[in-house]
Amino acid sequence: MFKNSVVGVGGKQDYAEEMKRLNAECAMWIDKIDTETKRVEELEGAIATLYADEYSSKKAMGGVHAASEHNRATQIHIHILENRVHKVIIIIIIIFSKRDIFQKPLCS
Repeated sequence: MFKNSVVGVGGKQDYAEEMKRLNAECAMWIDKIDTETKRVEELEGAIATLYADEYSSKKAMGGVHAASEHNRATQIHIHILENRVHKVIIIIIIIFSKRDIFQKPLCS
């Protein structure tokens, strides 16, 4: 740590040089800490801005769950239309089967 641990002929000078070096190193680390603190504050500000943008876009869409609600409504509508098509197909099959029953006596 200290170049000369015993205070003797040049001990005060070595101590002063060591203190200057340590103070310079301390100042360097303080500058680095300040720089990183500013950088962290900038990043936190950017994150807050992104969260605010996300919230405003979801609010503009109609709410946080608007996309999932729209998807669910679409799925329900598709299910209803499929049921209608299925009922119509059954009716058509019944009509064709009855038509065949009535056509056989007419054709013979």
